[in-house]
Amino acid sequence: MVCRLIGRFKLLLFLSLLIDYSAIFFLLLIWQNLVWVYLLSVLVGFCFGLVVLRGEDFIVLWVLSYFGASFLAVLLYVSPSLYPTVVWLKVELGALGAASVLAYNSIFIVPMSICSGFFGLYLGDKYFRRFKSRLFV
Repeated sequence: MVCRLIGRFKLLLFLSLLIDYSAIFFLLLIWQNLVWVYLLSVLVGFCFGLVVLRGEDFIVLWVLSYFGASFLAVLLYVSPSLYPTVVWLKVELGALGAASVLAYNSIFIVPMSICSGFFGLYLGDKYFRRFKSRLFV
């Protein structure tokens, strides 16, 4: 019973992080406001580090959700191809442009988000999961 709850909790963390990073990449591709994207990625990494119990889970879930969100962001640019009379050259250029924007900005987003996540993991271990008070047991 406990193993199922832990697996469900990890799945829920993965889905929430996938949604968060997908929203961040959609903001990057649509608004093209880098300051908000960087701040949101740092905030998401920090909050995710606070709730995860182990560093291994943090790394695995973060990497999987980051690649999934990147795929969804490129899929957003390919979605106009569902329209019957679309010019395929525009769709292909849009997908390549989205992939290049994601690759270029990942140079900054990845380290900032991981560092803030490790900081959140450290603070969570140090202050929130250190001792159990007698009132909360």
